[in-house]
Amino acid sequence: MSILKEWITSICVTVIFITAVELILPDNSMKKYSRFVLGLILMTVIINPIIKIFTGSNVDMKNYLNSYESVLEEKSLSKEEYKEKNIATTLKNFENNISKSCEKLLNDKYPKDTFKVEVKGGYKKENFYIESINIGLGKNSSIKPVKKIHIDASTTLDKEKEEYGEREKGIISYVSNSLNINEKNITVYKIEGK
Repeated sequence: MSILKEWITSICVTVIFITAVELILPDNSMKKYSRFVLGLILMTVIINPIIKIFTGSNVDMKNYLNSYESVLEEKSLSKEEYKEKNIATTLKNFENNISKSCEKLLNDKYPKDTFKVEVKGGYKKENFYIESINIGLGKNSSIKPVKKIHIDASTTLDKEKEEYGEREKGIISYVSNSLNINEKNITVYKIEGK
């Protein structure tokens, strides 16, 4: 009876250990390998008494763990590589979320216009911040007016910087106040063909 009690206790302790390890592990490619190893450990704990009955000896867990530990070390990223990859992914998601939020704010405030928002963010001293927001402004119309085309060999392709009108200034002010961003970091440009 004590053998059965020890067996059940070792299974319970192993399951608790495995659960704790899975909670601590980050969601990346290393998690599937660690789950595999943890599953092997659990199977070994469950099968060990049965093997002991038939062979009269225990399974040597130390050799198994050492071989799987070397496999995990090869596949895992270093702490700095993982941190950099995580920051880059989070920054991209941060920029996408701010861009979508800004587009939604602008579409709610100015329903007659269409907007294309591009956000450039950064990461400094454990904080994410917004470097700049570029807002493309266009009319929300299915019929587009035909623009007059002038063909002249003496013209250059450089675009002249236009001064902001009242509408663009209003958009900049609204985005600045809504997202608590300096107006100097916000640019509004017209979307061609809309």
